[in-house]
Amino acid sequence: DRRFQARYEDLEPVPPGATFESSVVIARVGIFPSTVGLSVLTGAALFFDSTLAALLAGILAGMAVAGTAAWIRLDALERRRGVHLYVERGRGRVFARPREHEDGPQAPSPSSPRP
Repeated sequence: DRRFQARYEDLEPVPPGATFESSVVIARVGIFPSTVGLSVLTGAALFFDSTLAALLAGILAGMAVAGTAAWIRLDALERRRGVHLYVERGRGRVFARPREHEDGPQAPSPSSPRP
């Protein structure tokens, strides 16, 4: 929608000297406490009420679907713009950095020398 697109219109470049979190840290921050907590509650509910356990499992599945859909949408946006997006933890500011040639060979730019 337009609000999603508007948030990523005029992005600042990643500041010099910025540090980046590892994928492990990003994953840990993303799943604690909500996903792990809900998984523990679902497991505990299995012993007391199977209907509640099924409901909680459905919520977990919904979280997985929503997370996957958000990732696909964000990846498509990054590819269209040719950037990687980064979010400043705590403040939520979004920065962009050009994609490095990860999608295969790139066509030479008009100013680059030809072999």
